[in-house]
Amino acid sequence: MVYFFAKSVQWLSFNGSIGLGIILFTLLIRLLLMPLFNIQIKSSQKMQDLQPELKKIQAKYPGKDSESRMALADETQALYRVMVLTRMPVYFHLLYRCLL
Repeated sequence: MVYFFAKSVQWLSFNGSIGLGIILFTLLIRLLLMPLFNIQIKSSQKMQDLQPELKKIQAKYPGKDSESRMALADETQALYRVMVLTRMPVYFHLLYRCLL
């Protein structure tokens, strides 16, 4: 792995400028990881959008008894389940593309 990185930096360093090679390699890696960063940002935004609904559910079950806690957990899981179901078509598409 280190050999691959070293050869990549060496290839990207024009006229022996290792500093330029490191900068270009870093930019290349950042560009390759950009889609993953965007997915993480969108997921974080969706979690922030769910916060008001979670607060409502927590206000609905303020008790510390086990029944209250179980009902709170059930409704919270139902809320997160909706979020997973909205992503399911994307997962199926990715699985389909990976298997081809």
